[in-house]
Amino acid sequence: MQIFTKFQLKRILFVSFLFFAFLNYSSFGQGTDASIYGKIIDEKGESVPGASIRIKNESTGFQSGSVSNVQGEYQLQQLPLGKPYTIIISFVGYQSLKFSDYALNQGDKLKIDAKLLPATTQLNEIVVSANSFVNKESERAGAAIAVTALQMKQLPMEGRNFTALTALSPLQGRNGSFSGQRTSSTNVTMDGANARNMYTNGAVGNGPYTISQEAIREYQVSTNNYDVTQGRQGGGSVNAVTKNGTNTMEGSAFFFQRANQATIFGNKIPLNSEFFPNGTPRKLEIDQKQFGFSLGGALIKDKLHYFVAVDRQTETIPFQIAPVFDATQEQNYGITKANLDQLISVAREKYGLKNTTQYGDFSRQTEANAIFARLDWQINSKNKLTFRNNLTTWLSPQSSNDNSNINLLESWVGFKSTENSTLLSLRSDLSPNLTN
Repeated sequence: MQIFTKFQLKRILFVSFLFFAFLNYSSFGQGTDASIYGKIIDEKGESVPGASIRIKNESTGFQSGSVSNVQGEYQLQQLPLGKPYTIIISFVGYQSLKFSDYALNQGDKLKIDAKLLPATTQLNEIVVSANSFVNKESERAGAAIAVTALQMKQLPMEGRNFTALTALSPLQGRNGSFSGQRTSSTNVTMDGANARNMYTNGAVGNGPYTISQEAIREYQVSTNNYDVTQGRQGGGSVNAVTKNGTNTMEGSAFFFQRANQATIFGNKIPLNSEFFPNGTPRKLEIDQKQFGFSLGGALIKDKLHYFVAVDRQTETIPFQIAPVFDATQEQNYGITKANLDQLISVAREKYGLKNTTQYGDFSRQTEANAIFARLDWQINSKNKLTFRNNLTTWLSPQSSNDNSNINLLESWVGFKSTENSTLLSLRSDLSPNLTN
């Protein structure tokens, strides 16, 4: 029986960490799941080993590279999303090939094969343009639907919660479930990091949204991708990627309001039903406001970029507690108004119930905030550091009861949540075949 010393044990643990953290052509922790790969041949159709492949995102300055193997194949994984990408393939004695105007989106596997021709007296570069930012050469593994920022901006969504568009997936069920599985079988990731709430089995955070829609670049809904990189899922996964700043300063601002009625040319036009679902008239006002902004740009061109997004929602909503005002509601709740008043009177005399209105029409105001910030630092051509932080707060007074047929105001409780998530990631090209 072999006994390890403390020093040997530390070395074993360190080597094990390196084995799981740095994998050749594979990665358990998914960041963007976007890659560029292909094969390089010469004019005779034979493989070209040792060819240099360099890529650059012209809008951020991100650079990376690799070298083709003995089969002439190359692969670059976990690349930052964005456009336009330029790919330059070169080899001594051959003309260089330059591919320009390519875009990388979530889950893209962009295949770019190259045929190198012998160099003449003039070593001019051969330029191949994609002509558009639509990657016709990209491939996706499994059944997946990508939802872009443009779709989130153009398609109708109540509350500006980006996950509402998961309904575009044909296998989507209710409340974020897929393929007939429970909600707890759906995995949620944000920039490759786990974002699933262990208590609610949904996305991290509470309230109308868990992150500002302005901060989401795109996300992918996958329903049958069962490889190890899509772990912790039985029905499907939601993989979102946040926005980053570029060399161009860009921003947005928005304001939405929902009310009972609108006044147009002096005429009042109702925008909501004047009645509750139970048929009783709605006496109190509805008012919902949602506003915010986003801003991104460069602190240092091609080096350090920032992006921030702020989202705030206030909502005043009328709600009812045991509205036994007529015979119909008395029958629905199984108690008369006289008996309910007598019950409240006894509760005040013997049990200290407050001398305030305990049933009827009430109004409550909720408040939700989401503050997102991200920094991307291109340290050098081999290392990129990303930091992001997302803070959400949610205040919802008088939002829960004990599910009894009749509840009084004093038996209702509120909910308050403050959640913060931080991600720090480093992408490094350790060698042509080794990426952290």
